[in-house]
Amino acid sequence: MVTADLQSVNGDRHLRPKHHADPVTPKQGAATRASMRREFDTSLGGAPRVELLGGGVAVLELAPMLFPLEWAAEPLGAALTLASRAQALILDLRANRGGAPDTVAFVCGYLLDERTHLNTMYWRGGERGDPCDGWTVHPHLEVTVPVGRAVNPVSGTNWEGTGVQPDIPCAAADSLDHAHTLALARLAG
Repeated sequence: MVTADLQSVNGDRHLRPKHHADPVTPKQGAATRASMRREFDTSLGGAPRVELLGGGVAVLELAPMLFPLEWAAEPLGAALTLASRAQALILDLRANRGGAPDTVAFVCGYLLDERTHLNTMYWRGGERGDPCDGWTVHPHLEVTVPVGRAVNPVSGTNWEGTGVQPDIPCAAADSLDHAHTLALARLAG
């Protein structure tokens, strides 16, 4: 209820209380960073799946998020390099919650042929790192507060809470099979 009340102010899902079972340090952002590091360590650095499907099509899952670049450059670079040998690539982002802007640019650098304006970052109080900060308000409770947001150069808006609409809509459960079929058809044609 508290989360819903907080988010009703601006609709930003980064604004939320986070309960931690173990006591957390009062240092700003430390609890969120430690939780993020545990997710990083259990997800192969944010690339839990690289697989070659039939017909020379690779699938690369980027989940649960794109972690800070200083952590993620090595595992993501390895996964993208491995997948680069495929004839086609499917990026599976269904379980991805977002991520660090520098890491998004890093991944796009492997995928785009030319320099591309991805986003303009708006920062409250000047330029910085992650678009969210955490404050410990109780030994087991941290509140995360958005301090920046991405502004898309095409739409002029942020996709927070709405995501990116697919070019070809289909049910999430069917999307990998559908993408594989489309990739095979494109390779054949």
